Amino acid sequence: MAEYSSGQNTAPSAIDLGTIVDDVWKGFLRIWWLLLLIISIMASLFYVHVKIIYEPKYTAEATYLVTAASYYGYTESYYNETTASGLATSLEYVLNSTVMQKTIAEALDVQSVPGTIEVSVVEETNMITIKATAASAQVAYNILQAVIESYPTIAESVIGSTTLEVMSESGVPTEPSNEEWSKGAAKTGIVVGFIIDILLLFLYSLTKKTIRKEKDFSKILNVRCIAAVPHVRFKKRSKQASKSVEAVLMDNFRVPPGFVEAMRSVRRRIENHSLDTRDKVYLVTSALPEEGKSTVAANIALSLALKGEKVVIVDMDLRNPSLADSFVLDKVKCGTIDVLKERKQIEDALVRYKDTSLMILPGGKAISKTSRVLSSEKVEKMITTLKKEFDHVILDTPPCALLTDATMVAAQAEAAIFVVRQDFARVDKIYEGIENLAETGVDIMGCLLNGAEVGLTGAGYSKSYSYARYGYGHGDKRYGYGYGGYGMKEEGSDAEKNDK
Repeated sequence: MAEYSSGQNTAPSAIDLGTIVDDVWKGFLRIWWLLLLIISIMASLFYVHVKIIYEPKYTAEATYLVTAASYYGYTESYYNETTASGLATSLEYVLNSTVMQKTIAEALDVQSVPGTIEVSVVEETNMITIKATAASAQVAYNILQAVIESYPTIAESVIGSTTLEVMSESGVPTEPSNEEWSKGAAKTGIVVGFIIDILLLFLYSLTKKTIRKEKDFSKILNVRCIAAVPHVRFKKRSKQASKSVEAVLMDNFRVPPGFVEAMRSVRRRIENHSLDTRDKVYLVTSALPEEGKSTVAANIALSLALKGEKVVIVDMDLRNPSLADSFVLDKVKCGTIDVLKERKQIEDALVRYKDTSLMILPGGKAISKTSRVLSSEKVEKMITTLKKEFDHVILDTPPCALLTDATMVAAQAEAAIFVVRQDFARVDKIYEGIENLAETGVDIMGCLLNGAEVGLTGAGYSKSYSYARYGYGHGDKRYGYGYGGYGMKEEGSDAEKNDK
C-alpha cells in the first residue's frame, strides 16, 4: 500500500519563531541586493525631498546692555537684570503686536513684515538680544534696523527711564541661520528603508510555503518522511584538483559520514520494504528540477551494491539525462534511448561502476519528444529483462510535477521514492507531483528530505549532521529546466531525427 493519503493538511499551525528567524536570514541572503536597493532609494528620496523644500533663513541680531536710572534700594546689578528681563518680555509682546508690526512694515515700505522678530535675555546678565529673521539676508538686516529705530520710544513707555547701549551687531548676515538637514534626512531614509526591509523579510517568511523539516511532511502533506539527507560540501583543494568534477557518492572518502549514514538508512528501508512486498523496481523522482533526485538515486543504487546486491540503475530522464554526470562517467556513446529504439542491446549499453556489482544504464543523447518512446511496450520489456538479471532496479525519472514522463514510467515501477529538497519547491508543486504519482497506483514508500541543514542556513534538520550545499545541477547546459520548458532545447533537424 502506498504511504500516502490524499489531501493537504490545512489546519493552522503555531508560529515557529526559529523557522521565521531562519527564513528571514535565508531571504536576506537571496535578495540582499534588493534590500540594499530599497534602502538606497529611500535615502535618496528623503534627501531629494529636503533639498527641494529647503528654504534658507537669515538672522540679523543686535545685543544691548540695559541700565536702569534708579535702583529703589536694590543693588545695581540685580535691578539692571530685573529691568532687562522685564524689558525683554514687554518688547517681545509689543514688537509682535499689530500696531508695532504695522509701524515696522511702513518703515520698510511693505504691506507686512516679511520675517519674524524675537527678543531674549542673555542668561544672568542685564543684556537683551533682538533677532530679525527673513528669507533674505538684507531684508533681515532691514527689519532689525527698523526695530532699533523704534525701540527707544517703546522702552521709555514700557519700562521707564532706562539706558540701552549697543554691545554688538551682526550686520548683514552672510550665511543661513537654519541648518540644512539633508544629511540627516538621508539617515532617516536609511532607517525607513531598513524598516521596510525587515517587514518584507517577515512577510517573505510568513507567506513562504515549502518543506523545511521532516515533520512538515506529515503535518502539511500527510505523507511519511523516510530519511533526511544532509548537505555535502567538499573542502577546497588545489587549483589543479578543483578543475576536475568530484562525485557526491558514498565511496568518495571526502563525502562526510553523515551523508553516508543517511543513505545507508534509506537502503535499509528499501531492503525491509522489498522483503515485505517482493518489489524490485524502485522509481526515484521529485516535484521540480534541481532537487538532487539523480544524486539520491545514484547513492541508493551504490549503497545496495556495496551490500553485495546485484543492482542496475537506469536513466529514464530522456529529456535531460544526468545519471552519467552523477557517476562522473566518461563520454557515453549509447544509453536508454538506444535500447528503447532497439539500436543497441541492453548488455551493450550497460556500464559497470568500478569493481562493484552496480551496473549503470545511462540516458544517452537527449531527446525532446518522449511520449511515444515511454508509452511503448519496449519500456516494459526492458524493465522486465532487467528484473530477471538483477536484485534491484532503480529508475531515475524526470520531475513529475512538470511532465507526464515520470508517471508513464511509474506504470512499470513497483515502488517510488519522492525526493524533496529542503526549502526549495512550493508545497503546492510537491503536492501536485505526489498526486500525479499516486494516480498511477505505484506504491509510494515515502518522501526523502534532501539537502537538510540546520542553523541560520537551514530550517532545523532533526539529526546532528549539517553540511553545506552540494551541486544539484547535472548534464549539458543545453538542456534547460524550468516551469516553462523542461528538457532539451531543440537543435533543428538533429532533435527531430532523434524522436523518429
